[in-house]
Amino acid sequence: MGRLQIGMQTRDMLETNPQKETNRSLYFSLFASLASTFLISISAGINSIIFPLSLQEKQDNNSMIGGILSVELVASIIACLYIAKVLSHLNLYVKTVLAAIVRVVAILALGYFSSTISWVAGLFFYGIGAYSFLIVLQTWQGSIPFKKNKALIISLYGTTVSL
Repeated sequence: MGRLQIGMQTRDMLETNPQKETNRSLYFSLFASLASTFLISISAGINSIIFPLSLQEKQDNNSMIGGILSVELVASIIACLYIAKVLSHLNLYVKTVLAAIVRVVAILALGYFSSTISWVAGLFFYGIGAYSFLIVLQTWQGSIPFKKNKALIISLYGTTVSL
């Protein structure tokens, strides 16, 4: 209440450094992107163990398990080829949320359905969601306007995925 009013700005607003706030938001965006990439990579690693074990528990043979799991690879190729066209009308936030929703719904569906066709469909949508999410995160990270060390930031993404 006791702040000095100058036009439409308060004294507190005049004392802040906009460059410092911009750098802080850039680093927050970078951290959020890297943390999201790390978490999705960890969950993909865990799922690469859980999915075959779940299929083996259903008494599927190794050839059938390999065929079902290859659907995720097909989905990732389709996601890489068509994500730009499909999601070109949305901003990065909406794309990220949409990809996460597709992935989570697919994982939840895999827990409830046990037929082979439901696993094929579930892994297809899981692959679409997972790889779309990674592509969107890489796009998000590439759009962060750092003036220096752009190559370092892009290499951090690659390192985070491979962890």
